[in-house]
Amino acid sequence: MSSLSFIPVTASHLPVLVALHRECFARLDEEGGLCLGEVWARDAMTDMLAMPSTFAQVLQEGDEPIGFLMVQVLFEAADLLTLGVVPSRRCAGMGGALLDRAMGLGSEKGSKRLTLEVACDNKAALALYRSKGFQEIGRRTGYFRRPNAVACDALVLAKALTDIAMFSDEGLR
Repeated sequence: MSSLSFIPVTASHLPVLVALHRECFARLDEEGGLCLGEVWARDAMTDMLAMPSTFAQVLQEGDEPIGFLMVQVLFEAADLLTLGVVPSRRCAGMGGALLDRAMGLGSEKGSKRLTLEVACDNKAALALYRSKGFQEIGRRTGYFRRPNAVACDALVLAKALTDIAMFSDEGLR
């Protein structure tokens, strides 16, 4: 396995981030056509990254981008805006590494809690978040739309960031 590294996202990384987000969140609809329901538009990413409170990183294996995270920190609260791992690298600990990094970034910036929203039918993500100690604190009814226009609730999860040190890069380079 090649070495892993986190790369802070700058404006020059935007095309990579947009492509990764699309690869991670695009789905096929019932007729086999591409559905971009949860894929962020380039302008939305540009706007988020322009905010001084938003931080994004790409996870690379060697020179290949395989995942990403985006966190917004406002005072004592951090929000995991998006996190994804390319399908070919899922179930290999990459999501956990990204989530650890997001918690570390939030803690490093002074946040006391990290919150996130996840589709109630995303069993893999829910298992990851729960394994890291996230608890459900709310629900947004009909927040996500599936390809067949069926609404899916978002679960709002949170975890206290007390005693979380910045995720170490040791072993990732």
